[in-house]
Amino acid sequence: MKRSDGAKAWSTVLSELAQVRVSVEWERPTWRARWRDGPTREALMGRTAALGKYWVGSPLPFGDLRFAPDSAVAVALAWLARGSPESPAAARAAIAEVEEFCADTGYPQTRFDAATLAASELLRRVAAIAANQ
Repeated sequence: MKRSDGAKAWSTVLSELAQVRVSVEWERPTWRARWRDGPTREALMGRTAALGKYWVGSPLPFGDLRFAPDSAVAVALAWLARGSPESPAAARAAIAEVEEFCADTGYPQTRFDAATLAASELLRRVAAIAANQ
């Protein structure tokens, strides 16, 4: 069995647990689990660690996975922090770095009041609607 088979197994199991699609793919230099609008990074990591004790996803062990939820906030912050990326790989790297920072520090939820967070969510939704027209 190859590590890519383990990634497929993790993707299936984690998608069921999270109730959203979770992809586990090789993004040099590591295997990365990505999902949108599901559980927090910490929650999914905890579930994965618990399952890893039972050899779920073998031969790709839990310790070899990195977790990065996709979020519109992280994309916007990555562009602000790094500017427009030169390539898709650079964009993914910047977004992953910002998402990890956000998860580790509780940003932006711990930095702004509820009204500011609500306003930013409204702006994000308006931007998404405008982009689709």
